[in-house]
Amino acid sequence: MSRTGRALITALLALAGAAPLAPAAHADPAAPRDVRANPVPGGQGWIDVTWTRPQPEGDSWYQVYRDVPGAGPQHVGEVYNAGVLRVTGHVPGGAGYCYRVRRYVDGQGYSGMSAMGCGYAGGVAAMAAPGTVTVVPIGPGRLYVAWVRPAPDDGSTYELHRNDGTRWVRMASVGDVYSTHLTGLAGGSTYCLNVVRLRDGGRSGFSPAGCGTVH
Repeated sequence: MSRTGRALITALLALAGAAPLAPAAHADPAAPRDVRANPVPGGQGWIDVTWTRPQPEGDSWYQVYRDVPGAGPQHVGEVYNAGVLRVTGHVPGGAGYCYRVRRYVDGQGYSGMSAMGCGYAGGVAAMAAPGTVTVVPIGPGRLYVAWVRPAPDDGSTYELHRNDGTRWVRMASVGDVYSTHLTGLAGGSTYCLNVVRLRDGGRSGFSPAGCGTVH
């Protein structure tokens, strides 16, 4: 039963002196997964936010929020039974932008927020992002990080980023290589890293995250 229908019946029962309907027990709807922020080729400051839609989907609204450090999530738009929302007004090639998505199902309410997905805005021709990232502990306070380089990647450089829960922190910048070492890290801490490719003044989106725990 919809919220509107339940409210109408409750009001009629109240007029008749009867007890209101007890809220129906239900589980919260499943949250969207695999949120990504993809630069739009040629778009000046455009990002396509995409996500995996839970199934069975039913009648679902998806609300998209930009994660703003120090200010929390800010609503930027919503779509009905779809898995993509184009967001404009970003700075091309500037700081990374991070998004979360939640789902509303009539009669069930809201899901929790999805995990965060981040990327850079388009403004130049989009380039392929690095592939699978591997993070391996190699000694006290040290991690070995490797990634799959897109082809061709002549002249590319790479940045390693970590999300600390409020913002993206650049951990390292390296040349045209496929691996590097991070040192001086806190023992027992887990680091989840994304890699960004830079070439000819442009940036790719973020790679998938790779995680490892420091010894």
